[in-house]
Amino acid sequence: MIHSRILPFIALFAGSVAAQVTGRVSGSVSDASGAAVPGADVSLSLAGGKAAIFKTSTTSDGLFTFSGVRAENYSLSVEAKGFVT
Repeated sequence: MIHSRILPFIALFAGSVAAQVTGRVSGSVSDASGAAVPGADVSLSLAGGKAAIFKTSTTSDGLFTFSGVRAENYSLSVEAKGFVT
């Protein structure tokens, strides 16, 4: 009798995990000459939102990655010392 109660629970749990779809946002930050910008602060926020949901800094090669990003519309902002917008 115990086995018949566990199986539906496992099936329900597996179905809810499979329904969560996430992806990755990655890119590079470079200056006007094409040189990488290391240590730039990169923020990802919901479109129209003020608070960042993801934050990271670029690598020494100017690269960044956000993992586990759900499908939504986002705004990406970059700030680095010595640069202005």
